[in-house]
Amino acid sequence: MGAGIHAQSAQTTCTACHTDESSLAEAHKNMTSGATPKKLNKTCVSPEGCKASGCHDLSNEEMAALTQEVTELTDSKGTQVNPHEVMGLTEGHAEIVCTDCHRMHKENIGPAETCISCHHAGVYECNTCH
Repeated sequence: MGAGIHAQSAQTTCTACHTDESSLAEAHKNMTSGATPKKLNKTCVSPEGCKASGCHDLSNEEMAALTQEVTELTDSKGTQVNPHEVMGLTEGHAEIVCTDCHRMHKENIGPAETCISCHHAGVYECNTCH
């Protein structure tokens, strides 16, 4: 999972991303090796935190440039969307954060799964289904 990769490759700790140490301590209380901790419902890893860590410190424009060739977000009409260009594009997109697609403690979901929650008709063009 992403958390393990971060711990090994980036040689970082949980508190580099999770700043609420008391919630981490509570979730991991009485943990044994191999056990799964309780879900941290009240903790958040913000996009600002990801960027401030020094690991993902690209601007939104730089991130979008890196993913301009990504074709995963192609709708049923052939409209292709760059997953990092839509963040903040409209009011509904303003709430999309990195962790909506990039998971650390579960398998990553693709951006299409995040998009389908609103674009349930399989079309990315606005005002086409309602």
